[in-house]
Amino acid sequence: MIAIFSILKLLVLAIWSFLSIMAATLLYFLSFQKKIMLFLAKYMWAKPILLVFGARIKVTGLEHIQKGQHYLIMANHASYSDIPALFRSVDFYLHFIAKAELRKVPFLGWYMAMSGMIFIDRKDKTKSRESLAEAGELIKKGKSV
Repeated sequence: MIAIFSILKLLVLAIWSFLSIMAATLLYFLSFQKKIMLFLAKYMWAKPILLVFGARIKVTGLEHIQKGQHYLIMANHASYSDIPALFRSVDFYLHFIAKAELRKVPFLGWYMAMSGMIFIDRKDKTKSRESLAEAGELIKKGKSV
C-alpha cells in the first residue's frame, strides 16, 4: 500500500511539473521575460509539490539575508524536495547549478536552459570551470545561485 501511495505521489509530481513547465514556457514566449519562469517555479510549482510530499520547511538564519544582495546558496540535495524547498525558503529568485545530463531531458532541460539555469559537465574539468565562472558572472549581475 505504501508503494502504491509513493508511486501516486511521483505521478502527481511528474504531471504537475509538466503542466508547470508548459505554463511557464508559454508565458515566457508571450513575454520574453525569464523572471516569469522563476516566478512560476517559486509560487506555482514548489508549494504544491511540498504539500504532496508532506514536507515542512523550517528556515533559520533569514535575518542574515539582506534585501538587495545576491547570494551563493549551497544545499546537500539530500532529497527531491530540496529544490522546491529552496525556491520557497528565500524571498528572491534562485538559479540552480545542475548536472549537464539534465539539459537533455525533454521539457525539464528546455525549461532549465530557458530560465537561465547553469549546467555543469562533471566529466570535463575545463567545462566544469567554465560553468562555475558562468555562475560567478550571474552573481556579479545580481542573481543568486
